[in-house]
Amino acid sequence: MEADKPAMSRREKAELKLRQAQERVKKIAAGERKATRNLNTRRKVILGAWVAKSLPTTTGLAAAVLSWINQMPPKDRALFSDPEMLEQLRAKAELDRAPRKN
Repeated sequence: MEADKPAMSRREKAELKLRQAQERVKKIAAGERKATRNLNTRRKVILGAWVAKSLPTTTGLAAAVLSWINQMPPKDRALFSDPEMLEQLRAKAELDRAPRKN
């Protein structure tokens, strides 16, 4: 029965409000972290798209990408282990190293 319960003290009410405010702050902070992660992911996708688009026309980029892939930790390098893609990068890097004929 509700009538049997003692009313909350001022301190208990204040502590309840404090806990509720702390929970709101945690939710806001989590939302901010998620938004930051989303922006970072978007930046990486856009940069990756630019690199992929620029590979055929930018001298030295294929060699730089291959070097970067080779320096990755094994679990990350495995993401770039497609033989066809690697062969295309190697071929482009080789073309970039070949002397130009005028």
